[in-house]
Amino acid sequence: MPVRTNDELHRDAIVIDMTRPLARMTEYIDWWREGGATVIAD
Repeated sequence: MPVRTNDELHRDAIVIDMTRPLARMTEYIDWWREGGATVIAD
């Protein structure tokens, strides 16, 4: 198995963030997108 860099691992990861109560605050949605979140849950 090839060695992956941290950037590759983060890029390819499925990120699930249990963000309650922040998931209800829509002003943070862009931050999750920029950070690579695949799913956020409330």
